[in-house]
This record gives sequence, structure tokens and C-alpha cells, in this order.
Amino acid sequence: MQSSDRPSGFSVWRWRGLAAVVPLLVPLAVPVAAVMATVATSACGGGDGPPSAEALHKKHAPVVEAKLATIDKILSQPFPAPTDAIKLDGPPLVVMYDTGEDTFNGNALYAFEADLRTPDTYQRNPLRYNFNGEYINDCVMMTRKKMLAGGHFDTYSRDPMPWTGDDHIVRMKLPKCAALRYLLVVKLDAFKQTEYIDKETFGGGGALAQVHVFDLEAGGKHAGGVTFAAQSSQTVRGGGIDSDLRENFYLALNEAVTKHLPDARLR
Repeated sequence: MQSSDRPSGFSVWRWRGLAAVVPLLVPLAVPVAAVMATVATSACGGGDGPPSAEALHKKHAPVVEAKLATIDKILSQPFPAPTDAIKLDGPPLVVMYDTGEDTFNGNALYAFEADLRTPDTYQRNPLRYNFNGEYINDCVMMTRKKMLAGGHFDTYSRDPMPWTGDDHIVRMKLPKCAALRYLLVVKLDAFKQTEYIDKETFGGGGALAQVHVFDLEAGGKHAGGVTFAAQSSQTVRGGGIDSDLRENFYLALNEAVTKHLPDARLR
């Protein structure tokens, strides 16, 4: 007959062994609980973990909102004509890249004028360059709606959506929105899409555009604007004909800006 102080089915040596091990396990409950508390704190934006989207919003939204109000003022006025010159009163212009979790130090973003007119949605634009330095619409939506902007992209479209589950995107972008000083607004005057004629031949595309620089920390002062043009290369290799035109477009844009701002750092 089994003793009442031993569980059914356990041999005497297993019971004694377990009895000796249990006291050793009890102290582990304290550090495990401490670790779980740390994880919970990090998830809420405290402790040593990365800040939550809500914590970032509380910190940066007031700063970003002031800049967005300045952009609203710019858009409420007739769009300025090119001045054939760009002159800054502040520090050199440095475009911030959307390259991952690490913040790329800078003070400027690109924005297509058409996107600024529809802040909740990026418009379809074959010249968009993978959002490197082009996410002012997300700045608007994250700050004012706690959402991510929708958009019409090359292969799909997306409605504006809550940022739930995308804290990493907020960590990547919202601090850059707060650091924004110079907004480079690109206004397309004419655009011709590239097209394939056959497997080895294509019809080249081109664009005529303006780029204007506004200083958001100087009340939206227009620092100037210039025109530029881009077209497809005669021979295209690698990324395809659309990528070629897109690359040439930004090369022309950057050359137009650095002609007047030689110390600017663009993409």
C-alpha cells in the first residue's frame, strides 16, 4: 500500500528526488517574474525597450503638428512660380532616408505636390522612389489620426489604416517628422510614361517638373524653386525602364537643387 505523502505512481527515489529539486526551483520564480515585468514595461514604452507608438506620439505630435499647420498654410496660398534660385537662411539641407529602424539624421523630406493635396493617401506616381525621403503623408496621418496613410502604388492600393502592430514604422518615421525643417515640394508639369514596344525595344519616357524648398521653421518661407527635366536613357540595363526613368528623374532633381545649394545632402 502506498504512503499518503507520495503521489500515486511515483517510486520512492523519484519522489525524494523531486522533493530535493523543488526548493531549488522556487527562487527562480522571482527573476522570471522580474523578466516578465520588464517585458511588459517595454511593451508599454517604458524601461529599456524601444518606445511604443503611443509614447512617441505623446512626445513628438505637438512638434509635428506645428509643422503640419505651416504646410497647410503653404497649400492654402497660390503655388509660387519658380525663382531660378534657392537660398537658405538656416543650416544645410539634408534629406532623411527611410532606411530602417535607425534614424538617419537630417532635416528635409521630399513631397510631391499631388500627395500634399490628399494627405490621407499617396497618389499613383511611377516616379516615386521607394518612399526614401517621401513620407510626409504618414507624418500627417500618424500625428492627426494615429494611422498610416493609404496609397496607390505600382502593384497594389491600400486604404489608410491604423498603426496597430506597426510600432516599428512609427519609431522609424515619427521622430524624422519632428526633425523636419525643409520641405522639398516636387510639382510635375508634364509626364510621359515609358512603354515596351517589343522584347528588345521601348519607348522612352520623360518628365518636366519644378522643385521648391520651404523652410517650415521660418513660417513656411519660400526659399526658392527651380525647374528641371529628365528622360529615359538610350540603353537600359538592370532594374528596367521605369526604374531607369525614376533614377534619372531624381538625379536631375538633385542636380537642380545642389546647383544652388552645393552643401546639400540629397539621396
